[in-house]
Amino acid sequence: MDTRIEEISLSLEALARRTPDRSDLFRQATASHPDASPVEMRRAALYAVTDPDRSDTELTLRLYDLAHAFRQ
Repeated sequence: MDTRIEEISLSLEALARRTPDRSDLFRQATASHPDASPVEMRRAALYAVTDPDRSDTELTLRLYDLAHAFRQ
């Protein structure tokens, strides 16, 4: 995995933990990584979703929704 995607993924996960509103999460994510392409952001969000150790279903759903928001 590209280290840039991993770094963005960790950042998105941290944002998702403290931002319950999905629209705010999208805005904060794009503001946090203005140089990242939508494809990179989607990959990073999906990478975070696939973490096998995550037990927080709500966090996983927020990250999954974020990945889909970057598809549009």
